Amino acid sequence: AAVLVALDRLGEAGVHAAESLAIARRVATTHRDEVLPAAGVLAETLERQGRYLDAEPLRREALDIGRRHSTHSATLPRLLDPLARVLLELGQAAEATALARESVELSRTEIESLRSLSAAISSL
Repeated sequence: AAVLVALDRLGEAGVHAAESLAIARRVATTHRDEVLPAAGVLAETLERQGRYLDAEPLRREALDIGRRHSTHSATLPRLLDPLARVLLELGQAAEATALARESVELSRTEIESLRSLSAAISSL
């Protein structure tokens, strides 16, 4: 489905992405590994079609999965930013701004951690 989105064949992409998400939900052993990417592709397809109301619950689900299962702080900004964009399109600027701020803060923390790790490695 992601290839169809890239080719701007959004109608086909939407059908395949919805099927992929349904399958992922049925067979998922961990939501992070199966559902998260499938929800992301379907949400992107809907957004590209201007269907932000339909994309919003998928973006929220992805963020919820990320918050529950992510062990890497760089994951959450990749989930916060798309939801913030959808919320802006829906006129929910206050929540979008809060999510964007959270994303920036998490990214700063990740950069500081990487700098500390780099300095520690350099001192070896």
